[in-house]
Order: sequence, then structure tokens, then C-alpha cells
Amino acid sequence: MTIVNRSLRVMHIVSGDLWAGAEAQAYTLLRQLNHEVSLIVIVLNHGELSRRLSDAGISVRILPETSMSSVGIFCGLVREIFRFRPDIVHTHRQKENILGAIAFSINRLLRRARLSVRTVHGASEYVPKGLGRVQAALNVALGRWVQSAVIAVSEDLKKQLEPIYGQKNLVLVRNGVDGVALKSVDLGSKPQMEGFCIGIVGRLEAVKRVDIFLNMAAILLKEVPNIPWQFHIFGDGRLAIPLKQMAAQLEIADRVYFHGQVNTIAPYLVGLKALVMCSDHEGTPMTALEAMSLEVPIIAHNVGGLSELLYSEPQALVDVHTPEGYAKSLINFADNPFVPVTLPQEYTAEYNCRQVLHLYRHLLGA
Repeated sequence: MTIVNRSLRVMHIVSGDLWAGAEAQAYTLLRQLNHEVSLIVIVLNHGELSRRLSDAGISVRILPETSMSSVGIFCGLVREIFRFRPDIVHTHRQKENILGAIAFSINRLLRRARLSVRTVHGASEYVPKGLGRVQAALNVALGRWVQSAVIAVSEDLKKQLEPIYGQKNLVLVRNGVDGVALKSVDLGSKPQMEGFCIGIVGRLEAVKRVDIFLNMAAILLKEVPNIPWQFHIFGDGRLAIPLKQMAAQLEIADRVYFHGQVNTIAPYLVGLKALVMCSDHEGTPMTALEAMSLEVPIIAHNVGGLSELLYSEPQALVDVHTPEGYAKSLINFADNPFVPVTLPQEYTAEYNCRQVLHLYRHLLGA
């Protein structure tokens, strides 16, 4: 990796309210950046992300949104930027984008900060209403006119964002996974998983379409009963109870295991015959990168970053976004298992960090 002078000062602002794909990617990038720049991370919640960052020796400041108002967090950000004097302020997600970009603007006028960028980790999952529409409009305006670049994590997402932010501001930097760190995890530290195990990983929210996964499971158990199917769901969210009720109504609850939130997923992934990803849309999901790094087969919706990631493995992509479509692909997979392709270099943590550093240098040079 090209060595960057550690006099480059970088601040990241991230929520850290849960441990999901955006947090996993931020953590992976920040671990790499910490070796190359003078880094500080402002986290808005105590949790798994802040703990991992601290354990990695990264300088962390917590402005807890559970006990501080938005005004209090904003004032805290102004103070932290004024004190640290970053060359780059890098934000993630809407709240951090808005508060961070405005706090950056004040400090830029005081010559205490130079540039700000943001990462968009995925397409919006909700249609904003009321005050949410004002916040969404402010978020876009700050991305267009205050921050110097908007990072998209997949080509598909970049195309979606072009009408919003303009082509000039957009930069493609794909997510990356640290394969060495991933494989250093104790892969035997998991409950016993027997049978033909099929899994899904993600927040239990509507966009992840765990309902499709459960209906797919019901079809497989009915149409191919000779295979000892077992279905594993990893994640938590607002739909946890309705999805468990759905499994009971489909009369498949004895074959479906809800594991809840699992912060270290690698030991479970290696116990799967296949990972199913049936979200309505995706950026470049970290779970998919981890599965490919661990050589776990994926059956995925042919959409977004998944299409780019698995383009050389067409048998892994599902065009018919229905329970029947995924069931058909899994039946074919059970009859003719395929060997997963090697994870391309542009999806590694080192490459991801190198691209982000190149962007920082380019913006500062310009």
C-alpha cells in the first residue's frame, strides 16, 4: 500500500447505533486508515462499533444521541472539529451528514477544517414524510454544495445517485473486506448446525425480504422433503415477532432458527451450504463479501452491487424475485453445487482504503 504521511488529519462521524453492513464497512476502512493517517472517529452511540474501534487502538469520541439532543451533538461536533483541525471530515448516513457538514462549514470559515466528504452505503429504504422531507432535502443540499464528494459503494448505486447529487460530485469506491482478519476468527466457535443449512443475514426490516426467505423455505420443505433442510436467520429488527409468527403459520417453525443479532458472523457462515440474499435492493453488502472470502456459495437477487459482485457466477443470481424463484435456484444448487469464485481484488479492505486515500489526496490537491 502507498504510505501516506500521517500528518494528514482525518475525522469520521458515524452513528454506531447498531452493528450492520454500514458499520462493518466503516470499521474495516477505519482499521486500515488508522495505519496511514492521524485519525479520530466521532461515534453517536455506545455499542459494538465504538467497542471494536477502541479495541483496535483508534481514537474515539462518543457523543451519545441517547442522552444528547441534536443541538448538543452539533455543538460537540463543532468543538471536536475545532480542536482536531481535520483536513477531511468524512460522514456516514443522514443525521451525521447534516450535523457533521454544518459543523464542518463553521470550522472551515474559522480555518479549522479543509474538506468534507460522505459515503452513501445504500439506497433510501423509506419515503420521507413531514419533517423527514425537510431533513432529506437538507441532506441532499449539503451533499451537493458543502461536501466535496459523495462516495457510492456500487456502480448501480452511483447511477441512482447521479440525478440527486450530480455526476461531478460522485465517486465509486466499492466496499472491501479484510480476509486475513476474517479468517483469523475462531471458525469453530458456533452452535452445531446440522442438515442442509441455508441462511440469511441482515436486519429484520422490510427491505431485506425475510418474508420471501420464509415462503421459499416452505416451498422447499414441501417440494423436496428428502433433503434435510434447515433455515437460519441472523439479525434483529422491528419485524422479528411478525416473522416468527409467519414461520409458525407456514408450519415450518421446527426447521427455522432465529439467532437474533450476531456480531461475529463468520463462524456461522462457514456452517452454511448456501447464503441467500433476497433484499429488494442492495449496495455492496459486507455479508456477501465475507461469504465469498470464506468460499460460502451465495444465491442472490440480481440487483445492485450483488449483480456486479457475482457477474461471473450467473447461476448464483436470481432474476425472479419471488419465493418460487429462490426455491428453484436452491433446488438446482442442491443438485449441482457450484464452487464460489474468488473475491476480486477491488473488494478487499486494502484496495478500498487505497481508493479512499487517493480521493482524499486528489481533493486536497485540487
